[in-house]
Amino acid sequence: MEPYDIEEAFAAIEEELIASMMRNMKRHKVEESAEEMRWEMWQAKQLQALEKYKKQNQKKFQGKFADINGSVDEIIHKARKQGGLDQEIEIMNAIKKGWKPPGSLNKSMQTTGEFFKLNDRKLNALIGATRKDFSKAEHAMLRMADDQYRKIIFNAQVYANTGAGTYEKAVDMAAKDFLGSGINCIEYKNGARHKISDYAFMAIQTASKRAYLTGEGEKRQEWGISTVIVNKRGNPCPKCLPFVGKILVDDVWSGGKPSDGKYPLMSTAIAAGLYHPRCKDSHTTYFPGISTADDTWTKQELEVVEKVNKQEAQKQHAERQVEKLKRLAKFSLDEDNQRMHGDRVAEWQEKIGSRAKSQFIYKNEPVYYDKKNDYSVSLPEYDETVNRGLSEAIEDVAKKGNEDRCEHMHLVNLKTGKLEYYETNGDPGSVGIDFWKYVESHPDENFAFIHNHNIISSLSEADLTTPILYQNIPVQIAVQNDGMKYIAKRTKDADIDFYPDFYFEEELEDLNKLSRSGKITPVERSARREEIIIESILKEFYGEGVVAIDGRNK
Repeated sequence: MEPYDIEEAFAAIEEELIASMMRNMKRHKVEESAEEMRWEMWQAKQLQALEKYKKQNQKKFQGKFADINGSVDEIIHKARKQGGLDQEIEIMNAIKKGWKPPGSLNKSMQTTGEFFKLNDRKLNALIGATRKDFSKAEHAMLRMADDQYRKIIFNAQVYANTGAGTYEKAVDMAAKDFLGSGINCIEYKNGARHKISDYAFMAIQTASKRAYLTGEGEKRQEWGISTVIVNKRGNPCPKCLPFVGKILVDDVWSGGKPSDGKYPLMSTAIAAGLYHPRCKDSHTTYFPGISTADDTWTKQELEVVEKVNKQEAQKQHAERQVEKLKRLAKFSLDEDNQRMHGDRVAEWQEKIGSRAKSQFIYKNEPVYYDKKNDYSVSLPEYDETVNRGLSEAIEDVAKKGNEDRCEHMHLVNLKTGKLEYYETNGDPGSVGIDFWKYVESHPDENFAFIHNHNIISSLSEADLTTPILYQNIPVQIAVQNDGMKYIAKRTKDADIDFYPDFYFEEELEDLNKLSRSGKITPVERSARREEIIIESILKEFYGEGVVAIDGRNK
């Protein structure tokens, strides 16, 4: 189980609790409408259903909670081990580049045993605390569901007496606040309330990150190095920004001491806000004489960081609105209310760009095939036979990629739906060396290029360039192994000699000036270049942008 799995497991339990509650409301109305029972009698009937609901939930979810809590040990120990393995690779690469371990290495190796024992105790305490927090949250979740059920029962009559109209509208009014917020049973010190799925993901992600950093630190301790650099990335957390790009002595995970260098201590940085809950920042080892650190931010970079953080906050707000309105649309009893909330879902989805016209997603996190997920597509411009072929190809490459962690591709004929060409190059990050021969030998046929991604990733520059270079490949589809699909349909042809850096020279002009002046590093230039190229390609050649279809079973 991974942190995302725990989040989804709690979200599924929450949905089941709400669905069961609203089914009871709907079912008892149907049973009692013919008898024209009074509200007092209806309330008595619902209170009986509530007692049954409470007992069933205690029994139904006990096993599920035990499975979730039992996975905490595995996640944390796995993260610790992975941290050590990754750090060992980093150290070996530094040695190849000329880094020499300190002369006190033997002494460092001898003290590592005690360091491991201390970390064992810390991690066991972390596992125990996380499981205890989960158990408290699980009880709070069931208790809040019971309390809200009771509240809806009594408030429904109040709204009916004030002229709510139909039974369905009265229940919807009584349940509106609850359905809007969900089972937000976790209250933070600042008064903010959160659902257990959000809290659990934050808690296990934080614990997992600490375990990973522990594994990294243990390996550094073995090799006698404790200096680290907080990685500089495009949109650091505001609390972490003062430390990004700076060298620190890691006295928290790597056994560092103030005498290890004239740098701030990791413990001091953490006390000032570094590595707060939900933090996305990280650090790597600083090897004197090998590593370089850029601990300054330009005014322009800080403006970009501020802009990105604002956009992220707006996006998160919009996503919360979508989630809220989806619950209201799904569980409201009145059909007019269902339609109204459904329309508002579409409005908010448009605001966050659900069709992702300039979306570029990349996270180096593995994804895995799940037969319960939906790998099918239904493109309106193609008939059932073609869509069946596209869906078959999508699921096939996802399965194959899941087995060998490499990319695979099919060419699907957009007239017959046949899977006419298959290729894999045994590479985890690319595919398609020889397909062009088949494409060029069939100039009168049109194809969809379908391939898989083994990590969280939308369409890359190379993916979007393929339909531009080959006129008879108007459709590009990438599927993550977990069923998340990204579809781009070319709406404009380009010259056969298309080269993006020349074609979008004007769009890249400002970036190239920054690079030439030394204000950004070559690595930063490369990352920003790809974002600009992808956005420009989508705007120029793909009228609908990238259509994202989430087939993951939630």
